Amino acid sequence: MKQDTLHSLITGRTVYESASRLSMSGDRHLCTAGLILLQDALELIFLGLLREIGVDEGKNLESKSFDELVGELKKADLAVPKSGTLKGSSSFHVDLA
Repeated sequence: MKQDTLHSLITGRTVYESASRLSMSGDRHLCTAGLILLQDALELIFLGLLREIGVDEGKNLESKSFDELVGELKKADLAVPKSGTLKGSSSFHVDLA
C-alpha cells in the first residue's frame, strides 16, 4: 500500500470517529457538524482509494468535488454503494436558525 494512501485512510478513520461521536450527541448543531465531518471522512477514503490505483498520476484529485470523486471511482470500475444517495446528499442545506 502506498504511503499517501495509508495516511489518507488513517486520517479518514480519525475524522469518521469524530463524526460518529458528534452524530450521537442528540444536539442538532453537533449532529449537523457530525454529518459534515462524515462527508469529509468519505472524501478522504475515496482520495486514498484513487491514489492507490494511480488515478492521481494523471489528474489533480484535490480540486475535485465529492460528486466528482464518486465519478472517478466509477470510471475506475470501483463500485460505490448508494452513490446516487450520497451524491444527492452532498449538497444539502443546513438551516441552523
